[in-house]
Amino acid sequence: MITGSADLDTVFELAPEWEQLRRNWQAENRNTAATEFLNKVGAKAIFHKALALKGERERFLQLLQSAYYQPMLTKMLGCNQNLRRFLGQRHVAPEEQRGQVISFAAELSQKMLATLVKQLGSGQEDGFKALLPAYVQRSVHNAVIDYIRNEASWERQTLQDVSLDPQQDDPRSSVADDITFTPEHRILSGEQVSQLNELRCNLDAMLKDPQTAKEPLIVVDCMFGLGLTPKSATGQEMTMRECCEKLDLQGETMARRIAKCQVLLDKGLEMVRQKIYKDMPGIAECWQRGLNVNTASRRELAQQLGMTEGEIDRCIKNRQFSREDELIDRGVVKDTRLPELAKKGAVAAFVPVDLNSATARDITD
Repeated sequence: MITGSADLDTVFELAPEWEQLRRNWQAENRNTAATEFLNKVGAKAIFHKALALKGERERFLQLLQSAYYQPMLTKMLGCNQNLRRFLGQRHVAPEEQRGQVISFAAELSQKMLATLVKQLGSGQEDGFKALLPAYVQRSVHNAVIDYIRNEASWERQTLQDVSLDPQQDDPRSSVADDITFTPEHRILSGEQVSQLNELRCNLDAMLKDPQTAKEPLIVVDCMFGLGLTPKSATGQEMTMRECCEKLDLQGETMARRIAKCQVLLDKGLEMVRQKIYKDMPGIAECWQRGLNVNTASRRELAQQLGMTEGEIDRCIKNRQFSREDELIDRGVVKDTRLPELAKKGAVAAFVPVDLNSATARDITD
């Protein structure tokens, strides 16, 4: 990956007319690399420059492959949820995953460069689209889907072609049709049941504790049908309207009563969440899921991660983050807070936004 200052000099050797832009850009960013500068220049200017070059076009294209396409592809592939989930399900080690991403990016950058060369050959005005990040993102998505499909097809074909020992029973005939009877599933189910029973016992103790606020927990009990109080029945979940009527919550209108029920529910869930983190760390570690700070709502940031209003405002203002450390670099949280947020499941995964289908809230965020 070429991003050094020497490569930036190569850019201006091939495109001296960008020198003034370089001075303005470096006045704000002293450690400018070729990748950042090319992103600043933009797809259309890069395309027209490549179109104007004749003898040095090949050299310029090689620079684009290593300093423009490959860094962008490496970042996009590293954040692609489909690829991460596929490699994670196959228990590929993190170091090996990074190696595969870099290799995949190098291969895909060659294909992107071939597409760009084809557009330059046609000389059409819209050929610069092959350099747009949205076009690259779509190519990444298609390439990942094709990769997963091919890998899954190869695995199925390989398993079908395995020659079975004629002296042994076909292992497929001994697999249970209903996984609920397999030993592994029964062990997992038993572990989950024990964890839920542990949580239920702790909630029951909280309801009996005279120093604990009862009303929020009673709302949680009724909404989820836990059967811990006379107001609820095990397995019978209630709507907010039913909960308001059952608990006789006061309010001038039904909307106000439902709003009060929502406030009590949020407070009760927060009490349960704090209890889990404090006294049941095993359950928290087992059931905790990552929360992407780039897409999380204000409520999720406050309730699941415990961020303050100031931290939430700074987080939303500075989105998006490519890694958790950027929360510190951009002044969202102090360095002492990051381990606590990570423990509660905070992750930073870059999520591109499609302007053609995004909501007004997504675009504002």
